[in-house]
Amino acid sequence: MAYSLGGSTIKQPNSFDEKIDTQASTKLSINNDRYKDITGSQKGTWILRWGFLSPTDYATIKTIYDDHITNGNTKAFVVNETNLTINATVNVEFGRRKYRKGGSYYSIFELILTEV
Repeated sequence: MAYSLGGSTIKQPNSFDEKIDTQASTKLSINNDRYKDITGSQKGTWILRWGFLSPTDYATIKTIYDDHITNGNTKAFVVNETNLTINATVNVEFGRRKYRKGGSYYSIFELILTEV
């Protein structure tokens, strides 16, 4: 089971949300019928959440994020698990980060990946 972002292995998240959007337009006819035209492809958004992410694991993700912001590079997001396979090019956004003291400062952290 492996999660990879920007070619670097990242720790498997504690929770994972996926939303798939389809580019489409809805038309309303004069007799109040609705029609939906699919005009583009499907794009995914993934929200990865960690509880107690170590400072080292956080630093790996932060380095990937910093490169994305500084250089504008999109990142490859790859997941290979038994019942889940994702291979997408994404933009990287930071969500909420909380700290938990426990010998080291651990992060309760959220990462948002949006397919380009």
